[in-house]
Amino acid sequence: MALTDTQRATYQVVLGLLKGGRGLLFGSADAALPPRTSKVIAGDDLIPQFGFVGRDYESRRILIIGINPGNGPDGSRTLSDDEMMPALHRFVAEPTEVTYEAASLAQAKAFPNWLASKEIGPILEAEGLTTNDVAYANASPYRAGNGEAKDAFPNQRRIRAAADAWLSPLLRALMPRVVLAHGQVAANVLVHCTFPTVPIVYNRNRNLRARSAANAEFVTRLRAAL
Repeated sequence: MALTDTQRATYQVVLGLLKGGRGLLFGSADAALPPRTSKVIAGDDLIPQFGFVGRDYESRRILIIGINPGNGPDGSRTLSDDEMMPALHRFVAEPTEVTYEAASLAQAKAFPNWLASKEIGPILEAEGLTTNDVAYANASPYRAGNGEAKDAFPNQRRIRAAADAWLSPLLRALMPRVVLAHGQVAANVLVHCTFPTVPIVYNRNRNLRARSAANAEFVTRLRAAL
């Protein structure tokens, strides 16, 4: 199936990401690498998880921005990663439109298992939105450290690198109408992007009562924007 215009524009941005590699965001290829002993996982840590653009995205233009890919609980792939990562490896080895589409579809299929989807997904579903209606990207498409936000974005330099080299070009390609940030860290990176946007921020407060109260506004703002 041929890529949509927006998917093709995003593909070009992802090619730029591949050309620069981890060094584009972290300063060097081996900076901030997760502590791994498994060769399989160590290989996965070098692969960017750039996200996906749903085939119906252009009709709604809703973009979700996460923080960074999770590392999983141990030195083995999760079931979801076991299905997704081979497609991403094939794309990196041979970055054609065909392998890009396959890698994007693999990530879209895995999306329901990601934390951003588990937290924001029920809200989207309640509004009648599916994976086909949205695009998803990580503010940092590479795994870092122990997988925490502070590992991906420990300082302003790292935030600005992600905003300048990755998110700003991506936003220009996607031209979103609504941007949902999965947490304040993702929102902080968006603030430094050259594409003008005011994200609707999902509150990730560890206190469930406080989180529920804060995200009542998230739901209200999303409904108003749809």
